[in-house]
Amino acid sequence: MPPRAASTTVLLCVVAACQGTPAPAAAVLPSAPPGRVTAQATQPPPSILTFARGAQHLFVGAGDIASCEETADEATADMLDRLVGVNAGATVFTAGDNVYPDGAADEFAQCYTPNWGRHRERTIPTIGNHDARTDNGRPYHDYFGAKAGTYGESWAAHTVGTWKVLVLNSNCDRVDCSAGGPQGRWLTEQLTAHEGAPGDATRRACTVALWHHPRFSSGPHGDTRAMAGLFGILSAHEVELLIAGHDHHYERFAPRTPSGELAAEGVVQIVAGTGGKHPYELDATQPGSQVRIPGVAGLLGLDLRDGEYEARFATTDDVVRDTFAGRCR
Repeated sequence: MPPRAASTTVLLCVVAACQGTPAPAAAVLPSAPPGRVTAQATQPPPSILTFARGAQHLFVGAGDIASCEETADEATADMLDRLVGVNAGATVFTAGDNVYPDGAADEFAQCYTPNWGRHRERTIPTIGNHDARTDNGRPYHDYFGAKAGTYGESWAAHTVGTWKVLVLNSNCDRVDCSAGGPQGRWLTEQLTAHEGAPGDATRRACTVALWHHPRFSSGPHGDTRAMAGLFGILSAHEVELLIAGHDHHYERFAPRTPSGELAAEGVVQIVAGTGGKHPYELDATQPGSQVRIPGVAGLLGLDLRDGEYEARFATTDDVVRDTFAGRCR
């Protein structure tokens, strides 16, 4: 593999305007419908390390991570070191495109292992389109083992505290992403067992889903319509959160239905393609987009507590740029 390039300064850009100067502590637009998610912007949020230290179940990560030709992945890995250092029980997640450009075994060994690989044993991975380029993701599966799911499928279920974490495969050119396909049926079975049938008001459960291609995005890749069926299953079962990557920026959406309508009963989706690969600028703002932060590398951290969650997005200088919270349904 080629040697890593020299470190470069990343400009911090907030709410679609690149200023070239550090952003304010939080960049939050009007909050979501009442009762679902609250955004806090009136007071400076606590540091990400303070947040991590006090978390009941810290769940932290990003997508679009490692390349031997860039260095921001080293900065996000150093950030992981600091967060895990104050919360030894933390779980790390990835939102796909773990390594560039081809998901090859030598890329995992030489580009991912020296930084994010330090936390492989505590990582819940997600497959991305670059991960699948080599032998349909065989090196990805070899690297992450059973946590990556079954080779050829790449969907998997995990548990963090009382939360169910469901990882899906959004490479719809390689797997069936329809609601009625094998992946959709598996997702329905998992959610029915954990959340109950759609409309079941007798139980209250907490679920976060992970896949790579966002259903909604203001980045250059834009919306992924092929994921509408699986998003619909999440919505029907009142899943709290969906975390994606693919577009290399941070963005948080108000709760939305599969068709994109704003609704309190919808799913809150976050794009967190900020793990280290070169950042993207933004295109036209999509409906329901509440926070948009391009041009940065950083991590999304969630405290997956019993019956509720809190979240912070922070850049590699440990400055919190977004903070929000919600209750399980």
